[in-house]
Amino acid sequence: MNFDDIKLMHSLGIKDGELYYENSKNVVLEVVEKKIKKEENITEGVGIRVCENGRVGFAFSEKEKVVEGVMRARKNARLSREIKNFSFAPKGTIREEAGEKEIQDFEIKNMFEIYDKLKSIANVHAVSITADTEQKIIENTNAFFGEFKRRTLSIYANAIHKTGMATLVFDSLKAEGWEKDAGMLDEKARIMNKAEQARGKYNIVFSPHAFLSFISILLPSFSYEGVRKGVSVLKGKIGKKLFSEKLSVFIAPELELTGKEPFDDEGVVAKRKAIIEDGMVVDYLYNLENSEKGKSGNCTRMDYSSPPTIGASNVFVEKGEGFDGKHIYVEHAHGFHTANILTGEFGIKVSEAYLMSGGGIEKGVKNISFGGNIFDFLKNIEVGNKYYSYSTYQGPSIMFKGVEVN
Repeated sequence: MNFDDIKLMHSLGIKDGELYYENSKNVVLEVVEKKIKKEENITEGVGIRVCENGRVGFAFSEKEKVVEGVMRARKNARLSREIKNFSFAPKGTIREEAGEKEIQDFEIKNMFEIYDKLKSIANVHAVSITADTEQKIIENTNAFFGEFKRRTLSIYANAIHKTGMATLVFDSLKAEGWEKDAGMLDEKARIMNKAEQARGKYNIVFSPHAFLSFISILLPSFSYEGVRKGVSVLKGKIGKKLFSEKLSVFIAPELELTGKEPFDDEGVVAKRKAIIEDGMVVDYLYNLENSEKGKSGNCTRMDYSSPPTIGASNVFVEKGEGFDGKHIYVEHAHGFHTANILTGEFGIKVSEAYLMSGGGIEKGVKNISFGGNIFDFLKNIEVGNKYYSYSTYQGPSIMFKGVEVN
């Protein structure tokens, strides 16, 4: 993509403008019993922003129709709110890639190869495999140019034994690394076939997959847009200890996880940022529109057709001293998406869990549910001393103490 359209902005008298080009490709294979679904999807387009008189307008277009998009963005700028001291990312050049290059070349035949390998390891029932390649290019009138390409492989699979089901989830920059967990599927399905209900108070530990869904309930509260609008419960809480002193959470875009990025979706150089240290709220998340005292670097976009907003890349939790004792290990749960991100209230149903004792599985646990407020949950924890990774999360196991399970 050649962004000669930046020159067009200058020729139109636009001093402050930005182009965000995105080209993404995903190859998907889904197999449920004998039903096969194959897809190859390509998304391509340009997000455009123009700033005039402190007002920022957004539009999007196909890459061949950027001129029309620029004119719409300029028109939309007149209708937006005024933002004091707004400026796009400063001058710089960044080119980076992440993820194994073989993922970029995956076709349906390669997905079937992974599926066949899965079948040779476990008696899989339903499988979904997705290879994603995303390229983004950002250029603006401040002479910033950034290009980043990221490749990821995602796998979901389950194995069923009579009434028991066990799941595998994998989301990585690498094409391998899922085999060990796949090798445990059949045994875990047999354990879940004999699973029992649990009632009463238990210590709870989430799998990395489930914990990422859990912590995602909390992250929107750190958005400075919500703070500015007065809807975040964290407004005015910088310096306040709201969580266990054993908890430290960072946004860490440099980690080799699926959220890795050298710059955010506005071109601001991505840097590690602490949001919770020793239980204390230490910072919010900002993009350029909502920046305070020059803070930014946490911009994200759904795709090129969506305006930039505030979000997190990778989430890193610092390890602790470790813990032991009996607990329920939640492998897979549903309902996180129904949580109230303004208050932190949530309720989930657990579809796969294990009662752990002495480092091993005592029995499977089924048909349980629990809920509460994430802020309360994070006050009473023990933190593990080993790191685990899944998708955009890296951190230790965290034990939530004395949870009422129904």
